[in-house]
Amino acid sequence: MSFGEWFRIILAGAVGLAGLMLARRHEPALTTDQVGVLIFALAVGYVFLLVSRYFDRQDRATRD
Repeated sequence: MSFGEWFRIILAGAVGLAGLMLARRHEPALTTDQVGVLIFALAVGYVFLLVSRYFDRQDRATRD
């Protein structure tokens, strides 16, 4: 993986952790629990997408 991909994975992980911290606050605002969990889920999904793209590129490189 390139440095840019690792950077995006680390950044998505940090955003996901921030989402969990937001969900933990239990403020009566616009359902911060749900927003925080949504941010976390999107960050995890993005990391899985990046890893999937990496392995897809590896498969294409071995076939060619």
